[in-house]
Amino acid sequence: MIFALAPVAALLLCVALHVLVSRVAPMFSRFSAIALSVFAGLAAIPRLAILERAHTGEPVDPGMIVARSLAYPAFAYTYAFGLFNLA
Repeated sequence: MIFALAPVAALLLCVALHVLVSRVAPMFSRFSAIALSVFAGLAAIPRLAILERAHTGEPVDPGMIVARSLAYPAFAYTYAFGLFNLA
């Protein structure tokens, strides 16, 4: 059940990290801050699969990891696109 929300959880991590990097380290360019946060969110998806396996004891289907990893960039693109066009 935890892994079903992996793209949303990864997007929340992406947004939180982007805000944190933008506020704490303003020396990063806007592009660098968003790239760092997007890739951190993408790296969180396999880690959520590991967490799901530890929670249920059953391995997560690799196809689901790929599906969730492909859904996340759509969310992240929407976030970044909105951020750069509204700012």
